[in-house]
Amino acid sequence: MNKKVIFAGIILIFLIVLIVYFLAKPKPKILTATDVQQQALNIIAEKINLQKLEPDMRLIWISEDEKGIKIRPVLIRIGITDGQYTEIKEIIYGEIKEDEFFVTGRATAEKISQTTNINQIFRALR
Repeated sequence: MNKKVIFAGIILIFLIVLIVYFLAKPKPKILTATDVQQQALNIIAEKINLQKLEPDMRLIWISEDEKGIKIRPVLIRIGITDGQYTEIKEIIYGEIKEDEFFVTGRATAEKISQTTNINQIFRALR
């Protein structure tokens, strides 16, 4: 056989193998907000029993930026409150860094796009 024909055959087989590999490769799953929350709760549940939380324990969500693209759970023990400010007596699980934001409520994407004051959605930790 001609060397060019053999080389072309090898290239063709290589290309077919590449195509099959990329078609068979599993696609990454796109997670919904509910999926992310459930995964976070599962991780926390491995560390502590969420069913046996004491009355002064709270699970809060922390964001590194105002947009809240990435949030993470933090389990805290609260202290005194005046209804607007609440003392964090202890961080039980996770961490809170200076200048991070904590989630103070839920909103749909439509509601957020109509809101001009980001502080209505997130409040900075000071």
